[in-house]
Amino acid sequence: PDNFLYDIGTMRLTALLDFDLSHIATFADEFLRSLGAGIGQLPSPQESGDFLTLRTAMLAGFPDQLPPSNGDVQWPSVKAWDDALRARDAKRPSTIEDIAALSDLFWLSGQILPFKLCNEVVVRNSSQEQLAARKKTGEGLLINFLSDYGY
Repeated sequence: PDNFLYDIGTMRLTALLDFDLSHIATFADEFLRSLGAGIGQLPSPQESGDFLTLRTAMLAGFPDQLPPSNGDVQWPSVKAWDDALRARDAKRPSTIEDIAALSDLFWLSGQILPFKLCNEVVVRNSSQEQLAARKKTGEGLLINFLSDYGY
């Protein structure tokens, strides 16, 4: 394999390299695309319920009294992740300048060319009804998003 480094002198694996999603990015990118939903990924601006509450907490700080955990957001884990980042003086959404605006633009770019309407395999394996429903849902989300910005 071409994706690891091996030290022949010690006969030890020294590194595992994974370049499949390599790109130049900002700190914000990790919180927009790489980390898992419900713990490290910043929820989109169009979320509701616990995910919208999580977005607010990640951007402005966690409340002293955490909401009860449910199937979507495990509040103690999310708070522990934020606390661990803070303890190591690592970047987190509340410390990244303009991440809310970046998040909005990231979300918008994903809606302009949505994966489930643009990926050949997904489209080929979807019925016309499924595609129409996805398109209608996407249009509604875009209308709501643009109206929030006064359009």
